Amino acid sequence: MRTSVSLFKVVPLLVACWLTLPVQAAELESELFAAAREGKLAEVKQLILDGTQVDAVNPQGRTPLMGAAFYGNHQVVELLLAEGANVAVTDKQGMTALMLAAQSGNPELILLLLANGAEATTATVSGMTALSVAELRGNDAVIEILSSLKEEGQDEAAEKAPEGEKKK
Repeated sequence: MRTSVSLFKVVPLLVACWLTLPVQAAELESELFAAAREGKLAEVKQLILDGTQVDAVNPQGRTPLMGAAFYGNHQVVELLLAEGANVAVTDKQGMTALMLAAQSGNPELILLLLANGAEATTATVSGMTALSVAELRGNDAVIEILSSLKEEGQDEAAEKAPEGEKKK
């Protein structure tokens, strides 16, 4: 004996399930942004294991890598890079993770990002580069690193990053 199910009952259920999937994904991505920004390494690991996209973008176009770089969360940056986070992503203003690390004045993160392919010559929509951001903020150690790129080439400057911090 077959049971007949009314389409009027099934369709709303299917629509409800379909609509909640993007909401659930957005919630996980929002959690990843917060965990990356706050330096919660274990939580970031778990969210990635749960399937959250490492390069998810928020409404400003920023990725978890950008948040972790700005707030100086070195271990989270390392994890996101190891998980394939793209250092070349730009937000709506053209800012990169390298520029945000330069803004916050973190020389170790500058070296780590450079060693993992970040381009110091990328410019924002207003023409700012990581170096000009560092100069604007007066971050001398970062200015020194980024200025050396002009003199010795980006590849050689990136080699200054500690060996264990380069993307495999």
